[in-house]
Amino acid sequence: MSSVSSYISQNPYRTLGVVANAGIKPIQKNLSKLKAFSKIGKSYSLEYDLSFLNLSDIDRSEKVLTRIENKILLDENKVKYTLFWFIENNPIDSVALNNLTKGNIEKAKEIWEKTTINKEITTKNLSAVNNLATLLLFKNLDDTKTDKLKKTDESIKELRAAIALKNSLITSLHFKDFCDVVCKGGNGLNSTDAQAFFSEEILEILSINFSNKELLKVFEGLDDNLSETLNNSLVEQPINKIKSAIKNANDKVVEDNSAGITIGKELIKNTLNDLKQIKEVLGKDDYQYQTLADRLANQIMQCGIFCFNKTHDDYKYLSSYKYALSISIESDTIQRANDCIKHCEEEKVANLCSSCNKNKVNPNNKIQTTIYKETNRTYNRVNYQRLAINIFLCNSCYHEISENSKQITYVGIGVGVLALFITLIGYNWGGWCIAGGIIGYVIGAFIGGLIYGGQEQKAIDNNKTMKEYLKKGWQTYEPQA
Repeated sequence: MSSVSSYISQNPYRTLGVVANAGIKPIQKNLSKLKAFSKIGKSYSLEYDLSFLNLSDIDRSEKVLTRIENKILLDENKVKYTLFWFIENNPIDSVALNNLTKGNIEKAKEIWEKTTINKEITTKNLSAVNNLATLLLFKNLDDTKTDKLKKTDESIKELRAAIALKNSLITSLHFKDFCDVVCKGGNGLNSTDAQAFFSEEILEILSINFSNKELLKVFEGLDDNLSETLNNSLVEQPINKIKSAIKNANDKVVEDNSAGITIGKELIKNTLNDLKQIKEVLGKDDYQYQTLADRLANQIMQCGIFCFNKTHDDYKYLSSYKYALSISIESDTIQRANDCIKHCEEEKVANLCSSCNKNKVNPNNKIQTTIYKETNRTYNRVNYQRLAINIFLCNSCYHEISENSKQITYVGIGVGVLALFITLIGYNWGGWCIAGGIIGYVIGAFIGGLIYGGQEQKAIDNNKTMKEYLKKGWQTYEPQA
């Protein structure tokens, strides 16, 4: 049995078929009858079943009946259950309840409204306030009989009125008098605890099928203090969940820096909906939301920073840095996020294979080229610097370029051998044959380079380091005098 059901459809007073301030005798009388019928496997209906209000069927099994008295044994519990039930404190209540048990819902509502609408709460009408609020709540249960409330405009209006009435009773100077009626002079429940209980319970009831956005609509126009209480209750759990997730992520990444990307992405996933809920309820300008959003953003960034410092690789975390920026509020947090994004983008370009421009380079895969920079020139002499540049490639491109290099060599050898035989036939002299073979190899290698060398040259030309050097006056060919 859920907490919601235990206060509405399975409310002990409904199960016993009595008003909440009934004496011991009517309670014991009904309890005895119900137990007797339960033992022989039969049901027994009572006038306060009120099933026409879309309340679900009552569980009156022997097991439930055995425990039912304990639920209303404490004065505190009596008050809690009464806040979701009816009391009979005067002739007006008697008339209204008589109409209600016969199914005349609107008539009962009209009787209680006459003594409550636009009137202060007194000892004479406090029961009417409680009863009218309970009726407004119950009459808006939907026909699924699962303690879900309707969401039509009219229903929301009445639900808002029910919450306002209960709150006005709980916070009134006569709430102690209300408790005295229920507990027959017992301790009851103080106003602060009662308001906390009712706020928590009404939220649980509404949250069965109301979204956060819809709940905010229900709370519109309520007393400021009540709205604040309800809103704080609505975000208390997601705030605690986010704080816990931040601490958990921090502990994990401190222990294993290299797992920072995985930990950070998990942190985003685990807090996405909760942060959205807090923002919907409190608003972006709320200090509590802003503080939490910045704290979360900083932890997301820290996960990426830890990982980069350990592995020198965080380019797959770029979208996470951008998400951190999107939730950042304070200027320092925004600047930090922008710095992380800039650094990550630069690293991504630096570590991107310049041949395919999409895969990450492998430091073990490199080709080398030489560049030159002229330092001094006379009419018959030129001085220059020479610098070897390493070009790093991804596994796929490196393998392909390596295979192309072999093809260039094969073409060179093939043309060289062909030239050697041609020279041998034409000149029949070993010296000319060797020279022809060498020339043929050079020509063949040149032709092979034209055919198979394009990808390697593309990798060299597109390399970021190479481009920077060329901008500074370096060149790819050796200067000639």
